[in-house]
Amino acid sequence: MNCSTTIHVTVAGLILACAGMALSVQPATDPPRATPHESRQQDPNRMTNADFRSADWVNSRSVVNDNGEVIADVSNLVIDRGSGRIEHIVVKTGGVLGLGGREIAIPVNSFRWDSGKDQNLLLSATAEQLEKFPEFTPQTWSKVSGTLAKESDSRDPYAGSLDNPSTARVQGTITSVRRERLSGVGEQVLVVVATDEGANREIALGPTWFVNSSEIAPMRGDSVVIDTMALPRDPDHRSVATRLSANGKDLRLRDNNAKPLWHVDSSAASTSPTRLLLASDLQGKSVTCRGKQCGTVHDVIFERTSGDLAFLSIDPNENFLGIADTKRLVPWAVASVGSDGGIRLDASKEMILSSMETPTDLVSLNSSAGSVYKAYDVAPPRFEPLPPAPPTAAALGEDAWSTQGPVLRAIDRGSATKISGTVSNVHSVDLGEGVRPAKALTLKTTTGEQVVLLGPAWYMDNQPIKCDKGAVISSDVYQTTINGKPYWIARTIDVNGDHIVLIDSSNTPSWDRE
Repeated sequence: MNCSTTIHVTVAGLILACAGMALSVQPATDPPRATPHESRQQDPNRMTNADFRSADWVNSRSVVNDNGEVIADVSNLVIDRGSGRIEHIVVKTGGVLGLGGREIAIPVNSFRWDSGKDQNLLLSATAEQLEKFPEFTPQTWSKVSGTLAKESDSRDPYAGSLDNPSTARVQGTITSVRRERLSGVGEQVLVVVATDEGANREIALGPTWFVNSSEIAPMRGDSVVIDTMALPRDPDHRSVATRLSANGKDLRLRDNNAKPLWHVDSSAASTSPTRLLLASDLQGKSVTCRGKQCGTVHDVIFERTSGDLAFLSIDPNENFLGIADTKRLVPWAVASVGSDGGIRLDASKEMILSSMETPTDLVSLNSSAGSVYKAYDVAPPRFEPLPPAPPTAAALGEDAWSTQGPVLRAIDRGSATKISGTVSNVHSVDLGEGVRPAKALTLKTTTGEQVVLLGPAWYMDNQPIKCDKGAVISSDVYQTTINGKPYWIARTIDVNGDHIVLIDSSNTPSWDRE
């Protein structure tokens, strides 16, 4: 958050916080076990229950509410740069015949799919509720890339497992690159290195979005030098990388204390890549195949039930492949998106030529997709359905935080006081059943530490309120009670001469004002 004299909404916070999808981190005294992203099916050529659709098809869907009213139209998809999973759907509201209107981004698991012939998206909300959301524009999207990097999923899957580890330098050739989804920490990149001494070493590098955005995103056949730390309790004898060197370039992954370098403090300037991309940004992008230009992205293909990006359809460069307009399928598992936006494939010319052409009818992929993975020598994924959608519009923030909701109604006006101190932590607070998480400050005061709630995380993460660690804050507060527990909640914030009103004199919060 950034401190400012005016409160306004940016798309960064909506995308990152509106979802309410932050995952709790389990104590990692032992390395977490993976839910394999590349689990093989019984029939390697058939993707059981898969439903492949192009991004253009998804973008042509309408959004319908529980009353059967069309309340918006899909216009774009927000995806994870590494895993390719859809995280938010950008919808346009209020337009007439495709003209006008405004765009907003909504968490993907707020939607359900209509099983009818139109196969539209279902959302438990009204058009009026959608109009309360901050607008999503290309201008705001381009301005928040740094914020997205800082707020992205940066949890360490091996925290607590790297105390006084033994270190080793591994030198050899990468023979395998795979991706694992670990509970609570997202997708990670692991490589197997055939060492110069004749051994095979499995090494965990880091989050897919971070590793694969680098100039030296790992590819099979790369000669590498990797500095590692051992995981002493790992039954697979896996190591964790601190630095990766290849082709004369370095990628630092952890510092000397094993702290991951993809964790960026919100108070520091960052050059880290953003974790999220727009699906439309992939269309037409240049593609390189192990360093050689090999075409452009013609289409983006998702598996509908899981929300996973499954394939890129590339229009090959005639000089590279010797063919003109034959579109070829490439699994997302061998693709990476650089920080420059370019697409790099861990694939050879021979792999692309042996891959199937992109079918006109994507339904046919259900029975033949396995052959595409076989062409690139990677395992077909198991497409897991998205978790159930929330049953009501509470997922969109219309919940206990409203003016007439229990959080505001429980405020004791007679408890008004002022708390001043230095920010020691900026964090989210789980407030229990029926109440979406709060964004909070822990202030170090002359009488000890105090936790002050600022407001619902889905809203506060939208705001440019600069309240980093070390900032000196003065806040007028009330006491409220949430699920039987007392909390201080900020009425106003004062920092560096700026005065920000969060709850006005009529008890109306800034997140519920027209």
